[in-house]
Amino acid sequence: MNDWTIDIRIEKNHLITEIDGKLLLLDSGAPHSFGRCKLEWEGEQVDLSTQMPPMPFSILQERIGLPLDGLIGCNHLLHRGMRLDIPNSTLTLHDEVPCDADACALHPIMNVPAVTMDVGGIPQKIIIDTGAMQTFVSKKTALELPRIGSVGDFMPTGERFTSDLVEMEAIVDKTRIAIQPAVSPDALDTLLEGVTAAGIIGLDVLKTQSFEFAPTIGYMSPAIRLNRIPSEEAVTFIDD
Repeated sequence: MNDWTIDIRIEKNHLITEIDGKLLLLDSGAPHSFGRCKLEWEGEQVDLSTQMPPMPFSILQERIGLPLDGLIGCNHLLHRGMRLDIPNSTLTLHDEVPCDADACALHPIMNVPAVTMDVGGIPQKIIIDTGAMQTFVSKKTALELPRIGSVGDFMPTGERFTSDLVEMEAIVDKTRIAIQPAVSPDALDTLLEGVTAAGIIGLDVLKTQSFEFAPTIGYMSPAIRLNRIPSEEAVTFIDD
């Protein structure tokens, strides 16, 4: 199949695109697409209203603060290779190719992408979620880390919550980035524990590089690593 590229941008801390005049949230943390519209995706007509949403659509619009028409989930984002290039504001779907670069093993958890990566020196499963405005770590991963503040967010079912923030370091393609992950609230922590995942990588990390996903071959590149304590070389990433 031919490559297919769309323009993307981060608005109100969420990854969105516009297709056929419809405003869409791009959410790899959602197994299925849903919404209130029809659109053309990779040359085919798609009716997003046929899928039952996990929350009333009006609540999703209110939580994000944008007049969304739909959400694009994994069934459309990762049915073949995907290049997520937030620095250059593009997302490309293409045929998968073997990887000869630094990569993480990619495998699905409940139909959403997860990778096995180094977290504090231990290989652990982490979910890759373009719908998350920032990275989350489990309570176990954040154990004994100093709390430095808090942030508000919402669950996939719409419930609001407030989480503590901690300081950690993400290493992406040899670049060390100081990040402030949120500690997963009880409901999210239970979900992560149920799938033996140590956390979620969100847009704070994904916006720093171009990432290649090959769901059938089974890799994400470049690899991501998380350190519990930022090093002196870690930089704070600030986008334009």
